Amino acid sequence: MKLVCLDTSGRSVVVALCDTSTDTIAAGTAVEVRAQGVLAVLDATLRTAGWQRSDIDAIAVGIGPGGFTGVRVGVATARGLAEALGVPLHGVPSLAALVASDARIPNDATSAWAVLDARRGEHFAQRFERDMPGDAWRAAATPSTRANAQIEQLDGYVVKLPSPTPAGLAMAGTVAVRTARTA
Repeated sequence: MKLVCLDTSGRSVVVALCDTSTDTIAAGTAVEVRAQGVLAVLDATLRTAGWQRSDIDAIAVGIGPGGFTGVRVGVATARGLAEALGVPLHGVPSLAALVASDARIPNDATSAWAVLDARRGEHFAQRFERDMPGDAWRAAATPSTRANAQIEQLDGYVVKLPSPTPAGLAMAGTVAVRTARTA
């Protein structure tokens, strides 16, 4: 299945194109532009992979938490595209994509925090766990808003990136599709 993953919750518009049947990423882009530029970034990424919009079998979109306008624009764009193409739309928690983005997490780590700047001296934070190294991360708590000083006190590994990476978004998007979390 050819899956398009979009996330506009952070500082960048992130697009990943992946084939869920082979777990391969055909192309990925992260561009620091306003969320309103998501279709231009998507079209450029499709061209890079040699895909057409008609090739898309499903769409996964970051549903936050994140910047309010960015999340709204990303979800609205993905929903409109899914409706126009007649393909399913799946929600991807943006912090799940963020935790999947950090390749520096030690292999033996079974818990980690995903932290995204919420601005005004606060961060969105969520704890994730996995049973075995290499397993997919699963939410161990609901997202919360924390003051900057509280971030330094979190136990365990902390993933603090400005946006998910295309690879992390593709992993989280694939998990969302496989678990049939529809938006």
